[in-house]
Amino acid sequence: MKRQLWMMLSVCGLLLLTAGAALMQDETPAASPTPLVLGPVNVVTPTPRPPAPEDPRPAVCAAPFQSGWQPHLIRPGDRLQTLMTGVLSISVTQAAALNCLDDPGALPVGAVIWLPPAAAWEVLTTTPPVEGGAAPLINRVSADQPALVHTGRLTLSWSASGRYALLYTCPPDSADCPRPATAQPLPLTYTTPPIIGFPYAGELRFMLEVVGTDSSGAEAITRQSVTVTVTCNGTVLGAFSGAQPCPESTRVVEGAYQPFQRGMMIWQRETGLIWVFSGADKLQVFEDTYVEGEAEPALTAPAGLNVPSRGFGKVWRQIGADSSALGWATSPENAVTFTVQSAGRVSYTTYMQFPDEAVYAVTVLPGASSGWWLRLS
Repeated sequence: MKRQLWMMLSVCGLLLLTAGAALMQDETPAASPTPLVLGPVNVVTPTPRPPAPEDPRPAVCAAPFQSGWQPHLIRPGDRLQTLMTGVLSISVTQAAALNCLDDPGALPVGAVIWLPPAAAWEVLTTTPPVEGGAAPLINRVSADQPALVHTGRLTLSWSASGRYALLYTCPPDSADCPRPATAQPLPLTYTTPPIIGFPYAGELRFMLEVVGTDSSGAEAITRQSVTVTVTCNGTVLGAFSGAQPCPESTRVVEGAYQPFQRGMMIWQRETGLIWVFSGADKLQVFEDTYVEGEAEPALTAPAGLNVPSRGFGKVWRQIGADSSALGWATSPENAVTFTVQSAGRVSYTTYMQFPDEAVYAVTVLPGASSGWWLRLS
């Protein structure tokens, strides 16, 4: 009996041990998967740009904003007085001022100006009163040097007889030399103070006019000119229809350049703008919104061509990528410097010389998204 009881207890204990082992096995946690380790996250922080200073030109160069005025791209041989034939409401001088042209007789080739439907130009001349006096005679008129740079000084002297003398300059692009309304009487024997500020290159003609009377008492005039040669103190990038002004200043700016199948892109560091040159004479203007670390899609160009990247690539994709007016890039982007001159003291047109010596005239209004361009050389 005791033996049977012991055997029953042994079997129960074995069953309990087996169940406990099974329970312990079920409570053992499963092996954890290997955690996914992510790479470092690059946080792109755009560099804030200082606000651009207010552009003063629209307050002065107001022609583009006049109702009914149309843009005109200046070509070699254009003359403002010819372009503005037909209406008496505004003068050539006023139109030149509204376009911020330094001189109506010197139009910057490649620049864009705005013209009214038509205009006319009247030349006003006046003659000082003459009362008696000797017959006009010029004994001598001369310049102290036959040639000078445009920043130099010049002195003229003369000796004459008559009532009085007048001295004035002749138009640089005309064989005629009308007396200007502002000419003032001067002594018959005189040496001028040093004359400074010669804005044009080429031959500069001064006219000495002596006013007197003939034997009958009627007014008589004699004239004699003296010519000096002026050269610009520095390289002139632009071309002008008419007189050749000397540049006020020349700057070198840093930027980038990339040629395309049907145009090019340039970027200027000082403005942060990207200019897209395409078509016959059209220019598109974009802000460079690319920031370092910004993702770029993977594209493959045909053999021998290139996919633009960074700021150029972002604009290129925005305008249609390889199906745009530009096509594919023909070489990688290059850091370059541009030589820059303004077409006038105040102008919307800039002359730019690229590293390959090519010169472009570019006209862009402040804040505009498009403009005009013309290759000069």
